[in-house]
Amino acid sequence: MWASAVIKDHLIKGYTTYEKRLRERGVKELQYTIELLQKTLKQNDLVTDIGNETIGLIISYTKTWQLLLAYDEETLILPDKGKQVSIPLTYESAIYAIEKLKCDLAVRGEATDLFGN
Repeated sequence: MWASAVIKDHLIKGYTTYEKRLRERGVKELQYTIELLQKTLKQNDLVTDIGNETIGLIISYTKTWQLLLAYDEETLILPDKGKQVSIPLTYESAIYAIEKLKCDLAVRGEATDLFGN
């Protein structure tokens, strides 16, 4: 019954996921599964341009999800030493940078007056 259900699922969807393996291996396995899904959908012309871009976006954010998951599970490994800051950040320079970013984003219509308050 299990094998028949897996085969039926594969025939209907065009792919098969192994959820237990996804849970055990985590984000890397998820990334592999999404890439495989993307290839299958492309080969069978089952995805629009927007859908293809969405899948690409998901793949590109896999590393971010991996870092957030490691942080949430308190397994994130930080480097021993980071980049040395050549110019100390002051309150005034931070306010200036935020205002400049706000102006740049407002010109493109990507920020409102609330941004940076």
